[in-house]
Amino acid sequence: MAEAKPEFPRRLAEQLLAEVRVEIARADSKAALLVAALGLGAGLFGGMTTSGDWSPGALPPAGRLSWWLGVVALMVALAAFLLAVAPRFGSGEWTPEAPLTYFGDIHQAAVRGRLREALSATEAAPDRRLVQALEFNSRIASVKLRWVRHGLVAVAAGVVLISGALLSG
Repeated sequence: MAEAKPEFPRRLAEQLLAEVRVEIARADSKAALLVAALGLGAGLFGGMTTSGDWSPGALPPAGRLSWWLGVVALMVALAAFLLAVAPRFGSGEWTPEAPLTYFGDIHQAAVRGRLREALSATEAAPDRRLVQALEFNSRIASVKLRWVRHGLVAVAAGVVLISGALLSG
């Protein structure tokens, strides 16, 4: 007697997909907020250095090194945050056998003149579509959150280095 195949946990998969999409939105919001904060800090330091009252050149050699390393760290942080908010696309080409899981698949099917067929195939295999959408979106969330984490580490390093520079001189 063959064992019964367990029923697909559709409700759980849908709940996880919704949660992953919320995490993607949160990662984008965090990164955008941190980009704005870096812009504010850059404006503050830019004003400080262009006012003519102060320059990093006035710092002792160790302070200057710390200052410029801190600036580089903040630029790395900015790059990381921008990479976090950058749009993510599928890694491959949509094929007629594959379900439609995101806007890129839909566009590719439409360009090939196969959108109607693709919609029918996707509707016929909703579990497969859900699994692939969950895989795709969880990969996006992981990449975005990894860039936010790298950016936060770089901000912390930049703040420590620039603070040390300012305290040295």
